Amino acid sequence: MVRVWQFLLPESGEHVLTLNRYGKKKVTLDGTELEFREGQTVFAGPDGALLRLKREQDDKGPWTLLVNERKVEEAGKSGEGLRDLRSMTEGSYTIASGFSAKGVLLRRHLCRKFRFLVGGTPHQVLLGNKDRTWQVAFDDVMVDQEKYSILDSAVVVEFTIPATDGTMLPACLEITWSMISFAWQARLRIGDIDVPLSWSKMRGRVRKVVPPEVFSGASAGLMAPVFSDAQIDLASEEEEDDDTTGSDVMEEDEAENQRLSVVLESLPQGVSYDRESEAFQANIRDSKTGRFIFLGEFATPERAHQAYLEALPRYNPDKALVAAVH
Repeated sequence: MVRVWQFLLPESGEHVLTLNRYGKKKVTLDGTELEFREGQTVFAGPDGALLRLKREQDDKGPWTLLVNERKVEEAGKSGEGLRDLRSMTEGSYTIASGFSAKGVLLRRHLCRKFRFLVGGTPHQVLLGNKDRTWQVAFDDVMVDQEKYSILDSAVVVEFTIPATDGTMLPACLEITWSMISFAWQARLRIGDIDVPLSWSKMRGRVRKVVPPEVFSGASAGLMAPVFSDAQIDLASEEEEDDDTTGSDVMEEDEAENQRLSVVLESLPQGVSYDRESEAFQANIRDSKTGRFIFLGEFATPERAHQAYLEALPRYNPDKALVAAVH
C-alpha cells in the first residue's frame, strides 16, 4: 500500500511525503528517502516542522500524516468532490495542495483508461468506481469525485489539463447510462478531440488504438489530430508486440464475434454487455424507485449474474423469494 500526502507550509510552500508499505517500509520527503529506525513514526520536516505518521482506529486503520500535530487534509470520503472538511474544525488541519490517486483510486476500483499526448508527451485519464462514486484522475493526480444516486443517468466531470505553452486545455468526461444496452458508457473530450478508450478492466489494452495528439504547440483553440513521433513509436511498439498478420486478426475477430453473438443471445437476468469496454455489467431494478442500480463489471456473464442474485434481497426482495423457490 502506498500513501501520498501533498501539504503546504507557509514559508517553503508545497511538499510531498510518501509512505511505501510494500516489503520494507520506506518513507520519502520531496523525493528523498528518509533514514529511520524500526517503528519510528516522527520525522523532522522542512521549516522545522514536525511530521508524524499515525494509524487510525487503534493502530489497525489507514495511516494519516500530522504536520505540527495537525492532520493533513485527506480526499473527501463522501464522494461529493475532492474536499470535504465538514468534520474538521477550522485550524485543526493542514491544507493539502492536491490529492494523489495512489491510495485513493485503488487498482481494484479502476475500470477505464484514456491515453493521449500533449505536445508529444504521453498522458492518461483514469476512471474508477467505488461505493456508487465515480473517481477521475489525470496521470497520478485526482481531479474529481462525483457521487451518483439511483436517479442519476449521467455524470459530467469537467477539469483542465496543462499544455506545453502554459495554457490549460478544457477536458470533459461524460459518464452516461444507456437505456439501449443497459450499461454505463464513458466518453472523454479534450478541447475538440475525442480521446478513444485505451484500456478497460475486463478487456485490458484495446488493440490498434493510437493515442491522439490533443495539443501540437500552436494554439489551444486550434487543436487537431497530429501524428507525432511519440504516437508513431507507440504504434510501432504495438505492432512489434503483435506478430499476427492482418488476415489472422480478421479471422480471430470474426471467430470471437461469432462466439460473442451466441453468448449475447442468452444473457441471464440482470446482465448486459457493454461493447465499448467488452465487459458484462450487472444491474438491478430497485423495486421501490423503479431505477436501475449499477452492480459492477465482470469478465463473464455468470459472474455478473451472481452479483445480480446477491443483490436481489436488498433491492427486489419479492423476486428474491421467487428465485429461491426455483
